[in-house]
Parts: sequence; structure tokens; C-alpha cells
Amino acid sequence: MMRSAPLIVCAVLALGGCAHRTMTRATVAVGEPIVSDEPSDDWRHVARSSDIARLTTLPDRFAAAAPRSGAGQAALKTNTTARWPSPTPGVYRCRVHRLPAVGSARTFPPFFCYVQSDGALLTFAKGTGSDRPAGRLWADGNDRRVFLGGAARVAGADAPGYGADPATDRIGLVDRIGDFRWRLIIDAPRPGTLFDVVEFWPDSGSLATDAPR
Repeated sequence: MMRSAPLIVCAVLALGGCAHRTMTRATVAVGEPIVSDEPSDDWRHVARSSDIARLTTLPDRFAAAAPRSGAGQAALKTNTTARWPSPTPGVYRCRVHRLPAVGSARTFPPFFCYVQSDGALLTFAKGTGSDRPAGRLWADGNDRRVFLGGAARVAGADAPGYGADPATDRIGLVDRIGDFRWRLIIDAPRPGTLFDVVEFWPDSGSLATDAPR
């Protein structure tokens, strides 16, 4: 049994007004066995013990991996100090920086992703592409949020909820890396990949928006 928390993708950003254009609708499917209709305000009550351990060590492991990536993007810096990591609900442009176990990082073209309110929590969803993570964001102090979700790997399918299947579960950390810029570091999303770093910033209303440097 599944419950879907809809993400309305033509949203009014607090920064910039409404983008008047037609987009697709994304949903975050929530697995009932792990996440109830009234989710806990503490992510540790939701995550598996093995995932709690991974998230605890993620910052140190990312710091060790990022210098070997061969990429200089700000999204891969490890010494971010920006506080208050909660993005405003709305439409964002996103791009993925993939850090493999062997070789240099690969950066993919920008796409759309969406942040929406879900009660006291936020949800995040990548709207396009072959691997589309979606899930909830839990507060974890003043410096970051914890992401627990799943990944849809078939076009048009809902993302499975966290806990539905370890093979599709996705976990990560969100922090703010600059003015109106955030990143989601997803831990080990597939064999051979250490991290997917999803950098995102508010959509200005143009498909030709340049990505931040």
C-alpha cells in the first residue's frame, strides 16, 4: 500500500513569481511500512540502523573522495559553512556531479527538480532522467537536512518510498553552498559510484538559464 505526496511543479517561488509554462507532475511515493502518514520529526526513528551509520560517516567519506574527483565545481567543495539549509518550496534547476569509485567526476546537463511542503517536512524530487530520486527532507541541526527516499528508474513511474526495497532506497545530506544554492549528496546510489551530488538553484523561468559556476 502506498501513499503519494504530490509535488506541484508550477509553483510560486518566494524569490521570483510563477513560471507560466506547462511542465510534468512529479510525485513522491511513500512506503507505508517505513514512513507513516504522520512521519516522525526525527529521521533516526525512520532510517535503518545501517543507514544511520552511513549518514553519520558521510561527511568524512565525501571529504576524502571529493579531492580525487578532478572537478573544481563549487558543489564539490567540502568546507561549506552556510547555515539554514532549507530550500524554499518551488521549482529548481538541478545538475548532477557523479563521483565514481575510479576516475574523475562527471557533470550532467541541468534538469528540473522540485521542493514541496509535506506537513512539517519538505520533499525533494528530480523530475527527469533515467534515475530520479525523490523523498523527504528531515532537519538535522542548523547546518543540514537528511534525505530519505527512493529512486524511480523507469520513465513515468513513481519513486518507491524509502524502505520499500534496499536496492531502490536513496539516502543523503542537504546543505546550502551559497546564496540560493544547495546540494544533495546521495550516498552510493549505484555500484561503482561513491556519490551523486545534486546541485540545485531556483528556476528563473527560462529553460536556457545558465547554471551557477
